[in-house]
Amino acid sequence: MLLFRFTRSAVVASALVIGLSSCLPGNDALDAKVVDWPTTPAPHIAHLRGRVINLQTGQPIAGAKVDAGTASAITAADGSYAIGDLHRTSVDLITSKVGYDTTFTLLPLPRGDTQFTVRLRASAVGASVETP
Repeated sequence: MLLFRFTRSAVVASALVIGLSSCLPGNDALDAKVVDWPTTPAPHIAHLRGRVINLQTGQPIAGAKVDAGTASAITAADGSYAIGDLHRTSVDLITSKVGYDTTFTLLPLPRGDTQFTVRLRASAVGASVETP
């Protein structure tokens, strides 16, 4: 007995199997059966890459922390970051750096690679203020 697994077009596939089996020599003992096993969906794995830049100047920000759920990264000198193997369809992305306002972004994550640029605004905290 031959077992075949088809996830789609089982009717067309079964006709093909029966048609092929009738063409084989000595097919009297050949028994073809189509069996459909339940399929397991592929795991959702996303990879997040991008840059963190200054909102006002467009310059890269080195040393910023990018949190994506339980995973995180620190940006390189060119502002780039990479976080891999995220098993989620979306993530709360929190980006922070001393001297900048922290950003919170709900980011959808399709399977595969996602590029996202974070723009941080320079913080007003610690700025000098003249008083009369």
